[in-house]
Amino acid sequence: MTNKEQRNVATTSRLLSSQRRIHVLLALREADSPLTIPVLVYETALREVDSPSDVTEEHLKRVEITLRHVHLPMLADFEVIRHHPDDDHVSLVGDGTLESVIEAVF
Repeated sequence: MTNKEQRNVATTSRLLSSQRRIHVLLALREADSPLTIPVLVYETALREVDSPSDVTEEHLKRVEITLRHVHLPMLADFEVIRHHPDDDHVSLVGDGTLESVIEAVF
């Protein structure tokens, strides 16, 4: 395996090491247009529970904090999503990066 292939495997492993990041990526993949942070927070939280009635305000707050401070910056650093901290919208980069990551795992 070449160094580049090893880096790609390491990157894919790191990106998919969090169930919450996987939920974010899948929500963005299913969206027809960029999502606002509040919509992405709700879509992510909804995927983490059994029923929509299980999504609480506390859960939404925890999801929003981790998205803003951990997951979105990491996904942006790896150039999988477009997100600027001052912008309220998030979208996939759209260059096939996510598809190759998903194909590598699923």
